[in-house]
Amino acid sequence: MTPTSTLVPWLLVLLAGSLWGSGALVVAHLLAHTGLNSLEIALARFLIGLPALAWPLLRSGRLFARRGNIWVLLVGVAMAINVTCWFEAINRVGAAIATVIALCLAPVIVGIISVLAGIERVSYRLVSAVLLAVGGTALIVLGGAASGPAQTSLAGVGFAMLSALMYSLLSLGTHRAVSRGDHSSVAFDCNFVAALTMMVMMAVIGRTGSPAHGANAWLLLDAQDILWLTYMGLGTASLAFWAFATGARRLSPTRVTVATLIEPLIAAVLGVIVLGETLHAPQIAGAIGLFGAILLLARDK
Repeated sequence: MTPTSTLVPWLLVLLAGSLWGSGALVVAHLLAHTGLNSLEIALARFLIGLPALAWPLLRSGRLFARRGNIWVLLVGVAMAINVTCWFEAINRVGAAIATVIALCLAPVIVGIISVLAGIERVSYRLVSAVLLAVGGTALIVLGGAASGPAQTSLAGVGFAMLSALMYSLLSLGTHRAVSRGDHSSVAFDCNFVAALTMMVMMAVIGRTGSPAHGANAWLLLDAQDILWLTYMGLGTASLAFWAFATGARRLSPTRVTVATLIEPLIAAVLGVIVLGETLHAPQIAGAIGLFGAILLLARDK
């Protein structure tokens, strides 16, 4: 494998993590300034992104082709549940603790399953990189958290752990799915299943958005809100998952999961640039550790 063919998958997965990191700020804005709840934002994200993923398949006549890739069902359902549990964990234990549990637990789960399934071999470099990435991510998140007593909620911790498990299944399932089918088809199919799953979840759970807006929340969106929702769909759903699925064809599940840990770092950097926040010393140290983990894995043959 040439250096270029090795570099491109890493860049694609890092792009996916970066787009998801930028999406965190957009979601926070939409939740604070609109009457939409997290389920509605997540569903809109999938629905807006689907046409962009469908267009190249439609042009090539592959949109309605029978694919029979069972792994896309697992990934699509995991995507929907991951988003739901993620927001519920934030509501119950706060963003910092939810992020540490959900993101830091995922590469450990993926690494263990990958080794047990024979996808990867245990090595000093792999173990060191996972530990370095987990520690770096924890520093990035907790280093910027506001001081004060942490919220305690067993249910919140449970939701965060379930989010980590769903993301682990997403990473492992995507690796299997793209090995059995075209990455563009996999990206569309997974997002389509995720959208259907979100619809079912919304029908079961019901609306929990702002009572002041009620069912008219969609009618009260202004042009800027619609623009942000469009970015969520085209950027953090269609482009991000296409890049994620494409990179997953060449990288192992553990490498993919570690690379996407760049998400909270991008969110922190954008917080500095857009919101005027401060990047603290522990976060800088965490960023160095995270990039060190990525370099360790990228250099591993």
